[in-house]
Amino acid sequence: MALALATPVSVRAQLGTVQGSVHGSDGVGVYGATVSLLREGTRRFAADTDRLGSFRISDVLPGTYELLVQALGYAEHTQALEVGFAATVELDIRLEPAALRLEGLSVEAERSRERVRFEEIGGATVRELDLEELRLVPAVGEPDPVRAIEVLPGVVSTSDFSAAFHVRGGSQDQNLILLDGMPIYSPFHLGGLFSVFNADMIDRVELQSGGFAAEHGGRVSSVLDIESDAGERRTGPPGRSASPAFGTACRLVDPTSTSSSSRPSSSPIT
Repeated sequence: MALALATPVSVRAQLGTVQGSVHGSDGVGVYGATVSLLREGTRRFAADTDRLGSFRISDVLPGTYELLVQALGYAEHTQALEVGFAATVELDIRLEPAALRLEGLSVEAERSRERVRFEEIGGATVRELDLEELRLVPAVGEPDPVRAIEVLPGVVSTSDFSAAFHVRGGSQDQNLILLDGMPIYSPFHLGGLFSVFNADMIDRVELQSGGFAAEHGGRVSSVLDIESDAGERRTGPPGRSASPAFGTACRLVDPTSTSSSSRPSSSPIT
């Protein structure tokens, strides 16, 4: 029994210790460096340095090891190390700074219309509304893209009974209204109470209230550019009808067409 108890104690007494410190080239201790003892490429013992760069590895079996020190932002340090019976090996390791190499990172994104205008058309004052935003604007009956722009800065209406609008003090005939690039000379109906545009046909509305190009002629107040929905191949209901307070609107889409020129057909009936 005495021999059995003495054997583990005698083996432990033969184990060695590896301790020391890890510093950078400036002499400051390296915190969080990993100190490993390798044998035949396999890590057998390891420890991390404290805030002062010190480390201690106890109960190391005697033998020959490869010492590997790794720290973020520093080059790896390796050296051969011999640990004797019941020996304590003191080390003072210096690490050289090294750049951290990472794989290339690619970020891709589609530039917004606002960013393109900012880079290519200096001085332009442009506001946009899409279909979802048009539906959020309070309206009598169906959403009206012309009445919706009254919520934009610099746009006012002189009467609740007219869809005509004034931009930055200009008269209503100084506004140019375009539908897919084509000028609309009579954009109102029902005595001027509503515009002729069905919101279901609209993709986006763009109001240029300043800095627009000379191609738009002598209109000096604003350019209201309305883009219609180009349509898409659908598998759901091919149409939609509505009966607002002052008329009836109908929208039809061909769900079988694959032509890029195919568009929804929409018409207000008053």
